Amino acid sequence: MKALRKDAKDINSGKIPSAVSQTNKKVNIKSNRNKMITVGELASNFCKVLREADKNGFAVIAKDGKPCSILIATSEDTLVEDIRAIAHVKFKHALLRSQILAAKNEFYKMTMEDIDAEIAAARKARKNKK
Repeated sequence: MKALRKDAKDINSGKIPSAVSQTNKKVNIKSNRNKMITVGELASNFCKVLREADKNGFAVIAKDGKPCSILIATSEDTLVEDIRAIAHVKFKHALLRSQILAAKNEFYKMTMEDIDAEIAAARKARKNKK
């Protein structure tokens, strides 16, 4: 929570959150690019891919040469925790992306009146669609 509070302070001052630079620290994406498994390989060698994911903790699946999925090793004992961790990270990344967008668009400069006007306009547009 402290990191998120610091990021919020950074955004309020117009800075890009510091956590942005920390998002790829644990997994070196470049070193794993040569280990990507194509969708075709996955279809024809599924057991081999499962062994690779079990050995390395994950396997990156590529479609048209670009990463599209990650196969993550888990176990019966850690399944729930693994799912929660993935959901937490996905939420944190979504929050961070929205914070970056807000900082880039200088939304931190908006007054309460500006915010209320935006909300009213969005509600009016939604009502007119019905």
